[in-house]
Amino acid sequence: MTRIPETAQESEFLAQVSRLAQDTDLTIQEFRPGGITERKTHRELEISLSALGGYRSLCEFLAGLEKLPRLCRVTSLTVDRDTTPGAEHYSVRMSVVVYFQPLTSETGDRNDGNA
Repeated sequence: MTRIPETAQESEFLAQVSRLAQDTDLTIQEFRPGGITERKTHRELEISLSALGGYRSLCEFLAGLEKLPRLCRVTSLTVDRDTTPGAEHYSVRMSVVVYFQPLTSETGDRNDGNA
């Protein structure tokens, strides 16, 4: 529950992903928040990411996502190799879901900040 905040906080998630990308030598090209989905126990925000990097960078980035202080899940991943002779980079597109606004009690009430 500590990894699921009360609000979407997409700017904070962007900062975490940006630090991870920098640490793994992956270049984030686009970060685009999408729609919010309401579930029985929480809400989800889908984020589209595109990036460029080497094979090792991509693997380290994906492994690092599960270690972030924010709970997230990769729901789709497309990897294309640069066709330039000798190029060792991959173009990556992925959808990541981040979770927020968990249930606050066993009765199923949401914490909408109206307390």
